[in-house]
Amino acid sequence: MHKCLLLPVLFAGITANAQFEKGRVLLGLSFGLARSEGEANNGQRIESITNRTLSIAPAVGLFVRNNLAVGLHGTYTGLKTGYLNGSTRLRNYEAGFFVRRYVPVSSSFFLFAEGALDYIASRNESVSVSPLGTFRSAIDDQGARLALYPGVAYVHRRIVLEASLRNIVNMQYTSRSQKDASTDRRRSIGNEFRLNLGNSAPLTLGIQVRIGR
Repeated sequence: MHKCLLLPVLFAGITANAQFEKGRVLLGLSFGLARSEGEANNGQRIESITNRTLSIAPAVGLFVRNNLAVGLHGTYTGLKTGYLNGSTRLRNYEAGFFVRRYVPVSSSFFLFAEGALDYIASRNESVSVSPLGTFRSAIDDQGARLALYPGVAYVHRRIVLEASLRNIVNMQYTSRSQKDASTDRRRSIGNEFRLNLGNSAPLTLGIQVRIGR
């Protein structure tokens, strides 16, 4: 049995005008919260699993030309999974630059494309309990990611509704290391390069609230 409670991502932005004009400033914040419960077979028995996810992503941009914005953004994502004999906790941090281009289709509809170059860092900590004792491990990733995704925006007065396909094009390089709990030393366990072309592009919905004359 699987139960899921998902709060949709909310994006709130502030610009100084109702249009995407040169010289305007964009401030934004997205927030996501999710909780899911399910069951998994570990080979010996059925275990109950609970996932909790929190995501926060601020952004600030400047329209350097009409319909063209550049800026900085960051993201924190936390995921905690609990099961019968242990738990895992993933913390992911991202920070970088973005460029977004709007293309007007009508007075109310816009298509847009966004490209971003980000520094990424994450830590995955796990704790498992057995008759032999409690075992802990931590794996750290650091790297860079280049991403490109499209979207559509609908403008109604001060409100902008957006839908986008995140990670439709995604190139990522990461270096992975692991901390040995017994010696408290860190060792490299490899590097990874990944190219994603749309096989995991979630649909993201957003709202902008614009304030100004």
